[in-house]
Amino acid sequence: MDKNKKGFSLLELLLVLGIIAALVVSAFVVYPKVRDARYIDIEAKHIAQIYASVKNVYTGQPNYSGLSTTTLAMPAQFFPEDMLSKKITWAISSWGGYVVVDSNKVSPSGGTDSSFTISYSDVPDSVCIRLITAVEGAFFNIYISNQKGINSGGESASKNYGTLVKQNGNNTDIALAASTCQSGGQNNRVVFLAL
Repeated sequence: MDKNKKGFSLLELLLVLGIIAALVVSAFVVYPKVRDARYIDIEAKHIAQIYASVKNVYTGQPNYSGLSTTTLAMPAQFFPEDMLSKKITWAISSWGGYVVVDSNKVSPSGGTDSSFTISYSDVPDSVCIRLITAVEGAFFNIYISNQKGINSGGESASKNYGTLVKQNGNNTDIALAASTCQSGGQNNRVVFLAL
């Protein structure tokens, strides 16, 4: 064998291919986690903007009468531009689920339209808990249900449907929220209720 020949030996080639394969595998492991963290950050900012828009418009009003996605939230531009689609009348989250805003009557007073909800459909279990903990401080109640979509059959009760994981402004029950999110897989609906 001539020691002056240039080129790669089979062992060197296998080593390079092994390193490339390890990099490709690590990219597939790391990318979903980075993407999920980015989406959680984006949606937490979206929720804060929607919340602030509702509060701003209803400042000085006795209740949230007339608040709904189609009659006020969309026309008044409560939703960030990147959540909107010309093809549908709802906002869309980073995960492709619907986002709606509605008035509600769940509150200490129990009065009509005394609270409002921001509902997210199709929240994956991999991000469900982290999304809730990122924004929980602003909300009075948080519900999680294993239901695909926002409303089934147009029922108004669906705004408060699901497992109550945060109640009356108390701390979120993280263990209950985690088990509920996990059982929902890719189809968790999270409803944030604010006064």
